Amino acid sequence: MKKFNRMIIPMIMFVSLATAGCVSTNTTSRVALVQPPDSNSAKWSISAKASTNGFNDIISIFINEQKVAEGNISIMTPRKNFTGTYKGKKIDAECMAANDVGIMTGHKCTIYIDSNKVTELSF
Repeated sequence: MKKFNRMIIPMIMFVSLATAGCVSTNTTSRVALVQPPDSNSAKWSISAKASTNGFNDIISIFINEQKVAEGNISIMTPRKNFTGTYKGKKIDAECMAANDVGIMTGHKCTIYIDSNKVTELSF
């Protein structure tokens, strides 16, 4: 019986850790209301979402609920820049993930409109 326990416990731990990386979760930032630079138009609602599977995150940036930029970060490359456009304005997002023992545990994106920093989103 002891031999069985010595074999089954490591196997259960391995399967648990292997499947933990396969669980997909979504994390959403707060919504930031931002006045676009050089514009008298209404404020824009800017937010971000991370779709996480443990080892690889897809970061999406939204303005007024429209996806304007998207990119992929991972444990090996936890910091990347993503670009897009919205109503003729260039959108840049400098995004990074906090890495805790091989698992990405949080995200932060700094958002720029036409090279002007407008907000930071943590999620």
